[in-house]
Amino acid sequence: MAKPKFAAVVITYKTKQLVDDCLDSMIKDAQSANLEYEIVVVDNASGDGTVEMIKTKYPKVHLIANTENRGLTKALNQGIGAAIKFAEYIFVSNSDVKILPGTLKIMLDFLDEHPNFDGTLGPLFNPDMTRQMMKTHIWSLRRPNFEQQFKAEMVGTTFSLIRAAVFRRIGGYDENYYFWNEDLDWAERAKRGGCSFMYLPNAGVIHYVSRGKYRSIVTQELYRSNIYYFKKFYGNWAWLVLLALKAEINYKKRQLQKELKTAPVAEKEAIATSIEDLNISYRNMVQEYHHGRAPASPIWEEK
Repeated sequence: MAKPKFAAVVITYKTKQLVDDCLDSMIKDAQSANLEYEIVVVDNASGDGTVEMIKTKYPKVHLIANTENRGLTKALNQGIGAAIKFAEYIFVSNSDVKILPGTLKIMLDFLDEHPNFDGTLGPLFNPDMTRQMMKTHIWSLRRPNFEQQFKAEMVGTTFSLIRAAVFRRIGGYDENYYFWNEDLDWAERAKRGGCSFMYLPNAGVIHYVSRGKYRSIVTQELYRSNIYYFKKFYGNWAWLVLLALKAEINYKKRQLQKELKTAPVAEKEAIATSIEDLNISYRNMVQEYHHGRAPASPIWEEK
């Protein structure tokens, strides 16, 4: 059996139809370019028929079916840990993307031809093919020209191609992030490790943005993730960031409390839940600041 050209790592949670479309587009694009490939899907205990659908429709896919929702970051590391054993290149992908024709080969060819680059990323499009906002640099006020190639600092977890050797050198995603800032943290480490990435304008995907179901957990984890990131990389500024985030949470709570007083009965429960999510977020953030955790990024041995 030929060695796969790449391994794709796809993470899914309650996105049965989306992951079906994602895998279909990925396989068709790989086969049209005669690429040897493997696909690793990590399902975070969806319970919506995703696992059964993949086993039936995509029997060659390497499926990791978690019995609990382990969060995005741990699932990513599970998938990478499996793919890194046999792949030179690893596509990291959400389940809510559809690969546009030619994308896989464009990315792979670029890294084949440019050994000094460690990974590639491309544009994200809405279903109507309008361009989505995306972060390509850790800190920058300049907006890049997305119609041209440019050196980037961030290869996010929505869809990107990264050399397996880079994951061995930099490590996996920090598992202290449940669902936010894991890509920013990894990009920071990669930048400090001397990695280079290229944005390719012709290597795009459609991104359906399926985060609605995560709204509550995102709110609860967002501010803790932010303060953890700043303590880890910019410790001298963490106190100032804490003050700013406290002010932001308190402002959002006041606005919601005003809404709650006049909201229709049918909306009151959702608003009250949002307020409680902010309370939990505040407590999580303060705990993180005063009792921070040690970094938790897996390291895979060199071949």
